[in-house]
Amino acid sequence: MHGPIINEVADPPVHPDTPLALRWAGYESSDSIKSADAAIKARNWEEFRAALSDTITPVWNWVYADAEGNIGYQVVGKIPIRKRGRGMVPVPGWLEEYEWEGYIPYDEMPRLFNPSNGYIVTANNRVAPEDYPYLISTRFAPRYRAERIEQLLLQHEKLSAEDMHRIQMDVYSKRGERLRDRFVDACEHHPRTDPDFAQALELLRNWDLNVDTESAGASIFYESHAMVARNIFGTRMESTLWKQLYRVIGDLDDMVDDESARKWFDNPATDAVEPRDEAIAAGVAEAVTSLRKFFGTGPNTWTWGRLHTLTFRHPLGRSGLLAKMLNLGPFPLGGAISTVNPGIYYFDSKEKPYSVWAGPSMRTVVDFADVDAARMVITLGQSEERFSSHYADQLSHWLNGESLPMWRKADSMESHLEGRLVLKPAGK
Repeated sequence: MHGPIINEVADPPVHPDTPLALRWAGYESSDSIKSADAAIKARNWEEFRAALSDTITPVWNWVYADAEGNIGYQVVGKIPIRKRGRGMVPVPGWLEEYEWEGYIPYDEMPRLFNPSNGYIVTANNRVAPEDYPYLISTRFAPRYRAERIEQLLLQHEKLSAEDMHRIQMDVYSKRGERLRDRFVDACEHHPRTDPDFAQALELLRNWDLNVDTESAGASIFYESHAMVARNIFGTRMESTLWKQLYRVIGDLDDMVDDESARKWFDNPATDAVEPRDEAIAAGVAEAVTSLRKFFGTGPNTWTWGRLHTLTFRHPLGRSGLLAKMLNLGPFPLGGAISTVNPGIYYFDSKEKPYSVWAGPSMRTVVDFADVDAARMVITLGQSEERFSSHYADQLSHWLNGESLPMWRKADSMESHLEGRLVLKPAGK
């Protein structure tokens, strides 16, 4: 009734005496590919929304624009209405009071059409007001990326396609803007005698808040941020749990800013009561030690691109010769989880460089006044064959922030045609 029993496949496995079932809206029949295809072919906002109305999974953000100058936004997918609970922990599935009461009606899902401000920003941030009557999620991405996008949009009265491309590539850290000076101030009140600490503090103080590959300040800030989080959460929960939380929440940032959260900076394993600034300075000092160990040289060489790398891993390239033959990378990569152009990684102080596991798989810019000039780029290429010339022929463009023409017109496509692939049913 509620889905498959997952005791043995859960990580970590769950004791078999208590069957754990996974209920998911996606187990219901849905054709997301058909819905997406219809949405792409829609001729207006009404057809666009109708095409997506029966989508069950995934739950995601769709944006809309047309040649008439209309813009729109629609949350798509089935989100359950729970009688009780918020879906964060397992519940006694044998009790009626925990059952689902259907799904949020499609017409009541968050959406926008031609908002008065003239733009729509969506970056996995909260998409509905606090008084929205339904529970969409208990966690959203911090507003940093959305705030930065909005800030860049409002810098100019009119925006070109090139302006939109620059926004996509932006790596300015709103998280750093919020917390950098707090970290510096804490270290000034609780200094260390280590020369590396003093030099790192100076680099942090003068950091321009851009998380580019050559930035030492970005390395110091994000390593310090993670160390402070580890010292707070790691003393109160298992290692695997706090690391999972660290990737998806912005609670630490609120705690650094909120006077009422000072108690969280006290280490419960000691008799002393550690003040917030002392705990922050200790985290920065640990970050300096960790970075010195990894780089083996002074703080000026602690560039983010050496600490934060991307490798495209083939399913068969787990190790040895196959890994060398099939995998691509590592490549130095800018950005972080809190930047418009993100580079999301797992933090582990003992394993460096950090391996990026998520980011923009595709970048697209379309000017509806000149649709034929639309440009895009994907991470690798259009072929899944590792040794095809088109397996990774877009990679250098993607890494360098470049894009390629999309070619909509038949004559443009024909003039650039390399070959044709014809698929025929077996026996025909």
